[in-house]
Amino acid sequence: MNRQILNLYRENEEQKQILETLRKAVNIDSPTTYESGITEIGNLFQEFLANIGFQTTKLSGKQYGDHVHGQYGEGGPAILLMGHMDTVFPQGTVKERPFTIDRSKGRAYGPGILDMKSGIVIMLHSLKLFLESRPQIQGTIHVLLNADEEQGSPESREYLWDILNGIKWSFVFEQGTPRNELVLKRKGEGIYTLTTRGKSSHSGSEPEVGANAIDELMHHLLEIEELADPPRGTTVNVGTIEGGEEPSIVPDYGKAQIDFRVETKAEQLRIEEKIHKLVEKNYVKGTKTNLKGDFHRPPMEPVEGTQDLQDIFESVIDTLGVETSFANHPRGEASDGNCIVDAGVPCVDGLGAIGRGAHGEDEYIEVSSLFTRTNLFANVLNEVF
Repeated sequence: MNRQILNLYRENEEQKQILETLRKAVNIDSPTTYESGITEIGNLFQEFLANIGFQTTKLSGKQYGDHVHGQYGEGGPAILLMGHMDTVFPQGTVKERPFTIDRSKGRAYGPGILDMKSGIVIMLHSLKLFLESRPQIQGTIHVLLNADEEQGSPESREYLWDILNGIKWSFVFEQGTPRNELVLKRKGEGIYTLTTRGKSSHSGSEPEVGANAIDELMHHLLEIEELADPPRGTTVNVGTIEGGEEPSIVPDYGKAQIDFRVETKAEQLRIEEKIHKLVEKNYVKGTKTNLKGDFHRPPMEPVEGTQDLQDIFESVIDTLGVETSFANHPRGEASDGNCIVDAGVPCVDGLGAIGRGAHGEDEYIEVSSLFTRTNLFANVLNEVF
C-alpha cells in the first residue's frame, strides 16, 4: 500500500477556492421540492466535476429533482462518494440569511451549510487536490449527488442500487460528529402510520351508537410505545396524532405517525413482527385499524471489509496528526450510508464538516474543519489508489 502522504493543503489559495465553492452552494435555495433550486445547485456541482475530469450525467427524478452522477477512470478498485444536494429550508431562506462568516469565531453560517453542502464541497475539493497530484489512477471513482435524501431517498436509491454493483468501498459526506468523529454505525429508521376508523354519533344523546376511533388508536399507541428498549438503543416516538371534529362528537377517525430507531437488524425484525401483531387486536367494537410503513433506512452496521477501510483511515489520521477518530456508538440520524451498507458495501460516513444546529436557523460549521477534512480525505484517496 502506498504510504506517501501528499501535501495537498495549500493554505491560502485552496482556502479561498473552497470557501468560494461553499458560498456559491449555500446561496442557492435547494429544498427537496424546489426543482429550480435543485437544478441550479446540480449544475454547479456537475460543472465542478467535469472541470476536474469526470464524465457526468443527470439522473432523472420524477417527483423530485434530478441527481448528479460522475465517473472518473475505469476498472477496479471502484469506490463511491455520496452526498445530498437538498435541504429542509424553504425557498426564500437564502435571501433572509445568506452565507456569512464570523471570523472572530471561525464559523460559517447559512441554510444547509452543515447538512450537507459543506460535505459536498469537501468531497469535491479533495477529489480536485488528489487528481491534480495523481491524474492517472488504476480504478474508478463514482460520485452520486442525490436530490431527495431529506425525503428518505425514495427515487435516488434505485440509481444507487445500480451504481453499487462492483463498488468495493464507499464514503458519505454527511456532517462529522460534534466531537470530530467519523461514523461507521447509524441507527435504522422506520416510519409507520396508524389509522383507525369508527362511527360518529352524538356524545351526549347516543354515545353507545358510535365507535370511538381515537380510543382505539390510543390503545394501540400505548402498546406500541412498550416496544421501546432503551438498553438496546431502540426508541419509539409518536410524532403526530390527529382525529375527531368536535368534543361533542364520537370520533370516527384517528391517525398517528410513529418513528422507530434501532441499532441492529435483529431489533428491526423484532419491531416489524411485533407491530403487525399488535394492530391485529381490536379494543373498541365497531372500529378497524390500518397500518402502513416500513424501515426505509435499515441499521448501518459494519460489514465484511469495514475494518480494512477503518485501518486505512487510522493510518492516515496517525500520519497527519489529525485530531479525529471513529465514534463508538451508533448515530441516531440515518443517512444514505444505511442503504449502502445494507447492500453489503463497507462505508465510512460523517466525512463532512464539523458544526452544530443542522435544520435550524443557527446552523453553522467550524471553518477550519473544511480544510482539515479536505486534506484528510485527499490523503485517504492516495492510500486507496
